[in-house]
Amino acid sequence: MRVIDSSSTFNPLERVILIVGGPRSGTTWLGKIFDSHPKVIYRHEPDSASSTSDFPFMVNKESPNLHLAVANEYLNRLCRERSFRSVSKLPLFRKYFLTGWRKGMRLSLIYTLLGVTKLGFLDTYINRIPIPDFIPKKHSPDIFFAIKSVISLGRVGLYQQAIPSGRIVMIIRHPCGYVASVLRGLQAGKMKWAFPARQFSRLTQAMEFGLSLEDFQNMDRVEKLAWNWTLTNEKALQDLEGCGNVIIVTHDKLSKNPILETRRLFEFCKLNWNEQTERFISQSTSWSGRQKYFGVRRNSVIDSDKWRWELDELVISKILAITNQSKAGKLFN
Repeated sequence: MRVIDSSSTFNPLERVILIVGGPRSGTTWLGKIFDSHPKVIYRHEPDSASSTSDFPFMVNKESPNLHLAVANEYLNRLCRERSFRSVSKLPLFRKYFLTGWRKGMRLSLIYTLLGVTKLGFLDTYINRIPIPDFIPKKHSPDIFFAIKSVISLGRVGLYQQAIPSGRIVMIIRHPCGYVASVLRGLQAGKMKWAFPARQFSRLTQAMEFGLSLEDFQNMDRVEKLAWNWTLTNEKALQDLEGCGNVIIVTHDKLSKNPILETRRLFEFCKLNWNEQTERFISQSTSWSGRQKYFGVRRNSVIDSDKWRWELDELVISKILAITNQSKAGKLFN
């Protein structure tokens, strides 16, 4: 049997699913839900391993055609990004095309390198090691590629035009849930966050809200986080409006009705329902043990409402006064 990998000649963009959202919006969990499908090859934030400066981080809606060819090439590259960091996000799932020696060799490579990373050194080198996909040639037309990204909201309008036969799934978390999660991560030293005031001040959306660079510079952290949520989601929603290959899901609905919402998303992306996905959803939504900040095992209903007792009423009012002005904010009214 002839075996190929994703660096071979077939075009993955014909069956690509781009999963986008802001940081702390549920993209990792949603990405692993798609990864749980036996026909999906999953790439975890490949644009961090393989970045590009060939087009702007925030693409002007009026000029996407200037970058269309290079965006198509870049997304093709992300599908083929097989670095350890992009393919090793746990848990790992059974794939229908990976059996016998292919399955054993791929899992052995990943778990061996995961063990080495626990020693606390060589991480930078290990993260770049390519892991073969071992896709049998006869199965390549049946494979879907799912790319998860938290840095694509400013480019997603361009990406939508670059993958007309693909699908885009955008997840949006309640603005208070987003702010509470980021504040929790900053306090615990789990993440870094910088507010791109100058870049945001140039956005059409910022001008529509009457915001200047000086306004951004004078904001407190909560206000900056609320405007970060508003402007990035608003730009993405405006750029994707009316596009037939785009579907929107809120973190709240996915958390409280995970089976129903996932079925809706899978049907849109032409993926059949399967037992492996159903098991993963059950396991990842009813967890009662300690939760990791970047983990996917949680009590999803409690997690989605945690902000209600983490933030005081004045902070909640400050956030909603900003976000309720936007189309994105009205999704939660």
